[in-house]
Amino acid sequence: MRFKSTSSSDGKDATFSGKYEGPAFSHSSSGVKKASAVPPPPTSPSGFEDLDKPIKFTTSKASQWTAKDTHGGGNDDMPRLQPLVVSLSVGIFLLYFCVLREENDIDEVMKIPLWERVPGLERKQLEVVLQYNEEHGLPTEDILSRLEIVRKQDDIIRRKEKEDALKQQRQLSSSTSSKSTLGVTGAQHS
Repeated sequence: MRFKSTSSSDGKDATFSGKYEGPAFSHSSSGVKKASAVPPPPTSPSGFEDLDKPIKFTTSKASQWTAKDTHGGGNDDMPRLQPLVVSLSVGIFLLYFCVLREENDIDEVMKIPLWERVPGLERKQLEVVLQYNEEHGLPTEDILSRLEIVRKQDDIIRRKEKEDALKQQRQLSSSTSSKSTLGVTGAQHS
């Protein structure tokens, strides 16, 4: 691989063989230790870069580029004990929060099963599990017995809600009728 360049300092044509003969690179875990001069890219007879030819990686500037350069240069100024301090702080917080802290009202609410907080959830879940077990030939006796109990509880709750709604309607109608009779009798006395 030979290229001629007319850009030499003495005006004569210089020949580049494509073989790098500069100082050796010294790589380590922290990147390139010794920056060395990189030969110019291959040029065409007109003196410009020859873009049709491949550039050898080891002789390009990219070989000196480290991951540290790509990801923001890193934090070499981070205190040496910072990871220890952060880990210790998080550990102490978790010890307090999970072990030493007394339970409060929110903890008691969190212990209540979800199907007791969301009406109809347990029934729907049992129906889905029953369908799955029937499709896959799994036992369904326990699910059917629990589903029957839940259906009875739901029926009792619905009846109680209907009774409460009727009581409220009766109270509203009796209070409005008593107000209207008071208004009529009050108007007659005026």
